[in-house]
Amino acid sequence: MPAYNVEPFIEHSVSTILGQSLTDLEVIIVDDGSTDGTRDVIQKLARSDERVRAKLFDENRGVSATRNTALDLARGRWIAIVDPDDWVSTDRLEALTQIGEAEEADAVCDNQYFIASEDEAPFGELISTSMENTWQLSPAEFVMHDLPDMIGYGVLKPVFRRSFLEKNGLRYREDCSRGEDCLFMCECLARHAKVFLTTAAHYYYRVNRPGSATNLTIGLPSILNADEIHREIERIFADITDPRLKDALAFRSRAIDECMKYRRIADPLKSKQYGTAAARLLSNPTHIPPVTKRFLLAVLARLQK
Repeated sequence: MPAYNVEPFIEHSVSTILGQSLTDLEVIIVDDGSTDGTRDVIQKLARSDERVRAKLFDENRGVSATRNTALDLARGRWIAIVDPDDWVSTDRLEALTQIGEAEEADAVCDNQYFIASEDEAPFGELISTSMENTWQLSPAEFVMHDLPDMIGYGVLKPVFRRSFLEKNGLRYREDCSRGEDCLFMCECLARHAKVFLTTAAHYYYRVNRPGSATNLTIGLPSILNADEIHREIERIFADITDPRLKDALAFRSRAIDECMKYRRIADPLKSKQYGTAAARLLSNPTHIPPVTKRFLLAVLARLQK
């Protein structure tokens, strides 16, 4: 668990892990140079339960560096990723590791509830379905379900078999400030990891927290960042010849291009910079079809809400 200025949330998050039905576990928390009371809470948790292990950074190094430090310290057979403002159901670790052992998997991912706070009911799920099912996740399916204008499979929080990560020398990319979960999963899939996904939801994903690296706001900077991440994904999968993956990557690239053209017009409109929006649209007639398409989709989404 990486932690940075999450004093109001981390104790609840850790309590849901310590309360797991699977009790033979360790909780490794790496504080990333917090400036609030986060590290005091972490130290209190470590004193109150010997299963909690704390590592404190003197300066902020980023979420990937904190996760990598935790991976280096981990001793468990399986490694679960949980962010400090999220929380999990009491049977999560037992349920996912049972799937992992039964399927001889290298990683297991569960569905997620989207939620604003622990006092409210979830308002959505990552995988919307009434059917509980488990299947092996392919690289093509992962790419197709991580598009730039949606919360997709890139936010999955897998349980990894530690021996697979060690065998392949896998660690989170410390040279990127966003998209580290997505790139890490791509690295696993590119090394032919057996990854299973279950529609059973055990993870509560808090969205739109102030200061969070991930939220529901999709603006032009986010799309530009998605384009940069996409180029890295293409590099990761460069040696994979599966035609379904090639088609998925091409589809994702087109989706990012459409979003980029739409945001170049929509962002100034939102800021009431109508002249800027009109000038951009008139100087780039090729933007009209994707902008129209995205605008209609946005209107439809609002009507559905």
